[in-house]
Amino acid sequence: MVSVYVVAASDAERDEERRLRWGDYWFKDSLGAAIGNLGHTITDNVAEADVIVNCRGAGVEGLPEWTFNILWIIGHPDTVTVNECLLYDAVCCESERFAEHLRGWGIACHHLPGASDMVPMPDVVKQHGAVFVGNWRPGRELDSRGLPLAVWGEGWDGKLPEGAWRGPYYPHEGLNELYASAELLLNDHHEDMARWGFHNPRHYDIAAVAGKKVPTFAECAAAIMALVPEKRHMLDLGCGATLRRGFIGIDKAAEETGEPWYDTVTGKTGVVRHDLENGLPPIWDVGVIVADNVLEHINNLIRLLNDCHKALLPTGGRIHITVPNAARSIAAAWSDPTHVRAFTPETFDYLNVDHPRWQQYGQSYGFLPWRVLRLVERDRFVDGTMRPAT
Repeated sequence: MVSVYVVAASDAERDEERRLRWGDYWFKDSLGAAIGNLGHTITDNVAEADVIVNCRGAGVEGLPEWTFNILWIIGHPDTVTVNECLLYDAVCCESERFAEHLRGWGIACHHLPGASDMVPMPDVVKQHGAVFVGNWRPGRELDSRGLPLAVWGEGWDGKLPEGAWRGPYYPHEGLNELYASAELLLNDHHEDMARWGFHNPRHYDIAAVAGKKVPTFAECAAAIMALVPEKRHMLDLGCGATLRRGFIGIDKAAEETGEPWYDTVTGKTGVVRHDLENGLPPIWDVGVIVADNVLEHINNLIRLLNDCHKALLPTGGRIHITVPNAARSIAAAWSDPTHVRAFTPETFDYLNVDHPRWQQYGQSYGFLPWRVLRLVERDRFVDGTMRPAT
């Protein structure tokens, strides 16, 4: 069992009371509860997480190095990019049409419909005509089809018939009964969601209350967690005395510890004494490699990076690189007498399969192709995330 951190767009809301008014918040809450019911731990501390599940209404900056990252695209498809998807270890999508579109981009995308745990309540008396729960936004128009309208949400002042607005928020715990008490439940979608065949969470709630068969959060949680491998190796190159949690360290100066690093039965990790000038030791099932301030010490850089490429390619894993940025600080690049090379952000162009510098030079130097997914200049350093390309 693993520790899981669930992300939703509502996390960006600083006001804790207003956060309860986001549909994304309750979607995240229901999914988290279902994952917890499988025996996993739901954590609010990303530092403790083994797995991140992003119920994507918005992107996430700075995914951790050590987590298995799952992207579930449930909205706003026009903002999704190839590189964002490639930062994740598994990608799911609520829309089958958009999932097929992503497959055309080379993304191994799983179709995963949305969910609802609402139920029919046939004994509830119909007290309302047409009901809508949601905030106003430009272009949102409600057609009550001649029935009396009842609306809960923010921003509706002056935009509804007299008496239609009932308040800024309807408590989530009573929403199932409210929906059951309505003659007509109203819904709409953002334009890009409608174009790509997405259905928002309200769609599944309405269908469930009407007695239609829809996926439950328990079913979705099981499908998501089935994507998490039982075991994958994570390598910390040049770890020194500070081995990352859950990683196998490889360092020529470190004291060898623990069980054999390749022990897939016990899953134990430790440190292997090995000189990275000779590339990686024989290796398999690698999902993550971290090279934190180590590549500037390596003479035989091409061999080491190519070994990393070969180790990661079968799993589609990723490498996280941090190096001194000579473009910002010559001192950071060269003050250490054991540094044998300098890096700038442009150095990654020679590794990037999509860049002319790899196509014209890096390939002829012998570098295997990488896809550079993220490149950030931070203080005196450059942080890069890459996956092997074919």
